Amino acid sequence: MPTSNVTRHQPQHQHPEADSAADVRTGPAAGPATDTAPATGTGPPDDTGGATDTGPPDDTGGATDTGPPDDTGPAAETAPSAASAAGDGGDLGRRVAFRRHALGLSRAELAARAHMSPGYLQYVEEQPAQLTPRALNQLANALGTTVAELLGEGRERAPGRGRGAAHPIFGPMDHDECVRLLARGGVGRLVLVSERGPVALPVNFAVLDGDVIFCTTHESTLATAEGRQAGFEVDQVDEALLEGWSVLVTGPVRRISDLDELARVQALPFGPWAGGPRDLFLRVAASEITGRRIRVAS
Repeated sequence: MPTSNVTRHQPQHQHPEADSAADVRTGPAAGPATDTAPATGTGPPDDTGGATDTGPPDDTGGATDTGPPDDTGPAAETAPSAASAAGDGGDLGRRVAFRRHALGLSRAELAARAHMSPGYLQYVEEQPAQLTPRALNQLANALGTTVAELLGEGRERAPGRGRGAAHPIFGPMDHDECVRLLARGGVGRLVLVSERGPVALPVNFAVLDGDVIFCTTHESTLATAEGRQAGFEVDQVDEALLEGWSVLVTGPVRRISDLDELARVQALPFGPWAGGPRDLFLRVAASEITGRRIRVAS
């Protein structure tokens, strides 16, 4: 059969990170089974799959022109909230950016760990991309998490399911470590006895001079803790490593009414996720603080 003289024209515009372009798909995201498979490649994803993968939009669409400037290190970025970590990117991009900031990594540092170019990682964080199983595994490994966590597959279940490690190390934490972990703030649980009995209520909190601070409405169950003893618990679970810790604070709860103290509290970087006006600020004095940690024996 005669050889065809038809010349195949290649696209004139490629995403600047062509070595990873094959890792963006237009099809559905990889299933949860891929989170157990380690990354198989040591270099950047090859571009041999470009015939079936459309890759990110070409650079004529302005995807790389309207985003934030390339970072040059951790100091060049401001740690985002979970909801704003990746600007207008998808849920995957927000989780990647939030986890990266939590680890104190610049975009360039994470890209090197994941064997991706910084520009490609910027695209993943800022655009609603769908990655191949290989790219997802590389990112999960580089961030010390799982593909399932990056895809948000654990949002509808409590953490910590499944069996623990074969040889866990379980023991108390010293006071300084408890204070350090508590000081980061976040979401904890106020434990008190209400009209219906003992309850544990989740609440956003911050720490001021070692005490737990939170705000609520005057009509809430949380408000009934004023003037009483209560407990406050915060914890963290790492399902990938089968490790975790918890800190428990106990002490009296009082209303913050002093104007100077109130001004300091209102300057703290926290607020209720539930939204709405919450102008009752309560303070749990840390009369006692204890904690425990589970580690996996190396």
